[in-house]
Amino acid sequence: MLFGAVKILLLYVVWKNRCWSKWSFFTKKDLWHITDRSGPKVAHFRPAKVVYYVRRFQFLSKEELRTLEDKEIDGERLNVVRDMFVFCCYTGLSYIDVQKLHPDNIVKHIDGSLWIKSQRTKTKSRLGIPLFPTSLGIIEKYQDHPKVVNGDCVLPVLNNQKSNA
Repeated sequence: MLFGAVKILLLYVVWKNRCWSKWSFFTKKDLWHITDRSGPKVAHFRPAKVVYYVRRFQFLSKEELRTLEDKEIDGERLNVVRDMFVFCCYTGLSYIDVQKLHPDNIVKHIDGSLWIKSQRTKTKSRLGIPLFPTSLGIIEKYQDHPKVVNGDCVLPVLNNQKSNA
């Protein structure tokens, strides 16, 4: 019984200390004013400087993407990796979402065009993406691939280790 009370007390002290440290970090408050009972000021927390970085993204231009599409590559594996990357560029899907894309996720829209209706793996949010002629061409290119014929996937996506090798 005594050990349970001590454990609860210790957990409360750790929780309270963590809350104070989070508060001081996020509000950028210097807690130098906390004094010890003996009188002199004691720095329980060092003042932290919060630094925000601006992320700069580099996007492929249309010419760079077209060059990548038209590039002749020797080897089937690298062609699959290139086509998967181009498909991701045109659809905006992530690697894992393309890997989990099933033929049932490609549906005909009201206007007769094909769309991808699925759910994101990371955020579990629903998505609807129109398939452009380039992405449709990539899907049609791999219709006879053994993985696609089995009905497991839309594209023969390699695992991450083989894609990066």
